[in-house]
Amino acid sequence: MDVNITTISRTYEEACKIKGNPLDVLWVRVVLFSLYCLVFMVAVFGNLLVVYVVTNNRRMHSVTNIFICNLAISDLLVNFTSLWLTPVYTYVGHWIWGGWLCHGLPLFQGASIFISTLTLMAIAVDRYFVIVQNSTIAQLNDRVSITKCVAIVSCIWCTSLLLVLPYGYHMKYTYIRLPCDFFVCTEDWQNKKWLKKIYGMTVMFLQFVVPFTIIGISYAMIWIFLKGHEQDFSARGSHSIQRDTARKKRLLRMLVTMVCLFAMCWLPLNVLNLLRDLELVAWLKAPQFVFLVTHLISMTGTCWNPILYAWMNDSFRKEFMMAIPCLRRSALARRVRTDSVPASVRINCPQSSLFMDHPYRYSQQFSFGEKGYTWWQSIKEAVYGRRDKEMDLVTKSANLSDKESQTVRETMITNPDEGSVSECDESCHL
Repeated sequence: MDVNITTISRTYEEACKIKGNPLDVLWVRVVLFSLYCLVFMVAVFGNLLVVYVVTNNRRMHSVTNIFICNLAISDLLVNFTSLWLTPVYTYVGHWIWGGWLCHGLPLFQGASIFISTLTLMAIAVDRYFVIVQNSTIAQLNDRVSITKCVAIVSCIWCTSLLLVLPYGYHMKYTYIRLPCDFFVCTEDWQNKKWLKKIYGMTVMFLQFVVPFTIIGISYAMIWIFLKGHEQDFSARGSHSIQRDTARKKRLLRMLVTMVCLFAMCWLPLNVLNLLRDLELVAWLKAPQFVFLVTHLISMTGTCWNPILYAWMNDSFRKEFMMAIPCLRRSALARRVRTDSVPASVRINCPQSSLFMDHPYRYSQQFSFGEKGYTWWQSIKEAVYGRRDKEMDLVTKSANLSDKESQTVRETMITNPDEGSVSECDESCHL
């Protein structure tokens, strides 16, 4: 059973018959090789940057950022195992890495894919609770949340390894005699084809169907929740409503893009692997070429993840620019322009009742003194995981009585200083 991205399983007779490069057309090999190299370079650069930013910046140590960092690590594991191993084994036509790696590499291949997809699912569920259910988990604080996050990440890794153990166990390193004279690494279920089929269907269900369903439902519930709070826009002027409507449409496109990209990357390969496990691929004239194409499509997910889950986040993007020498000057200039707005102006930016009324956990702290936030901005940044401010909003709110807090919220929403709002539009709104 191919755990989504693994060595190509084939009989010994097939391996001997296709000795050497199975893709005989030179330009096809060149094109595929170039695309694999491009995906590898982009994915490794983007994911290494994510890991560097999160691990070297204390302000980035938040729940969602830990999930994103774990996603980047799993994607790096995918790139250093599956991305290069599968096409090389297909091109060479036989196994050249020895008997131990015949069991070890496929194990890490399958585990890295499970870790990546299960982490995407965890990010979606985390965003659902942060945005939709935060009022029911008011007791959460940053320490507890991060502890639970680390526990979830550990469970993801352990579960992924357990799920691919049967696959690694049933790999067999076999010598093919003359005229072939080479070794192959293939699955050997010892005439238990029914068990292989059950395992293949189970893997597809747990690696694609369950994550895709949960991701889709989570983002759908987020969108329904946002649609249900459109009345919060009515307290502001028409210009603000138009701006927030545009942001809402962009967010909808982003949520749909996340779900569609997940399906686009993983569905073709999962379907092909399932058909192969069920021995329903006899109609394919070029199964190895089809396999490499679907494998390449799935590998592009390691490129999209840093873009969707990190670069689209303002905090990550600023840290990326600071980490890249050629972009650092531009980032510093932009930061100076933002900081030049007087604090007396920035602190008067309107706050939303939705943002104020829902007790966010400490990992979602926002600084009023550095930058004001509208309701839509707070939701947008919660979706993208921006939780890097150091002011303890919950502690400050606790110093006010319920009546005083309500008065402050109503004043900030219904009677903002018009001059201050117009002056801080550029610094308050994305």
